[in-house]
Amino acid sequence: MEKKKPEFINVYYCPECDMDFSYVDDDQPFCRVCDKETNMTFVEKIKITPQVIADRLKASTDRMYNALRAAYDARGEDFDAAYPDTEDPEKMLLNLLAKAKKFKEDVQKLDLEDRVDTFDKKDE
Repeated sequence: MEKKKPEFINVYYCPECDMDFSYVDDDQPFCRVCDKETNMTFVEKIKITPQVIADRLKASTDRMYNALRAAYDARGEDFDAAYPDTEDPEKMLLNLLAKAKKFKEDVQKLDLEDRVDTFDKKDE
């Protein structure tokens, strides 16, 4: 029996960490940041389209980059000492930030509004 493709994304908000998360159809929501059961609030149900997926990816990569940037900004004087087996921990983190920034910028360029037909025909 063929599994039915999801048609909708359900967006839920976690008041504990102040973030929203997407789930398809009947997936049970849980906070991926708190990693525990919280009182997730239903926000909206959105029909899945290539543009919706691109928009959710864009939001996700923004969060990823901002979290890495905050980690870099928050490192203390003992940061290098915490990674004694790493040649240059700050340089490693800066390289990671540069790659994350490029990835975020590449994802931000996604525009799938005009590609609905090719997206739908892929599975035929």
